[in-house]
Amino acid sequence: TLGFTPSLQFDGPVDTAIPAAICEWMVAILVEALSNVARHSQAQRVTIAVSVAAQAATLLVTDDGVGIPPTCRRSGLDNVVRRASLLGGTCSASADDSVWGSIVRWSVPLTPPPSPAASPKFPVGISLRP
Repeated sequence: TLGFTPSLQFDGPVDTAIPAAICEWMVAILVEALSNVARHSQAQRVTIAVSVAAQAATLLVTDDGVGIPPTCRRSGLDNVVRRASLLGGTCSASADDSVWGSIVRWSVPLTPPPSPAASPKFPVGISLRP
């Protein structure tokens, strides 16, 4: 667990514009990002921002931890990037050089390409509470 409650921000019509299938993917990506924060970052603060603009849904997870070392194992992050690509979107994960911490930005079109990958599989009973 994180040990604290993340800050949550919404921008745009996220409750009506994001299709259910993309919401499922977004939850899976969020779980991976928060899991990485809890295991590796030593963060004291996390901000989760979900937005809809220009026909895209974007999930932004930022923390104030130690950042993402260039030599770290990136298997989970590589899966997040692959999932965005399957839906015609993009993903980046990097250290926040302007201050501290890391930034994961996952953005996909609201209308995914034909035949996107099946629903994400993530553990049942996940709690985002501290």
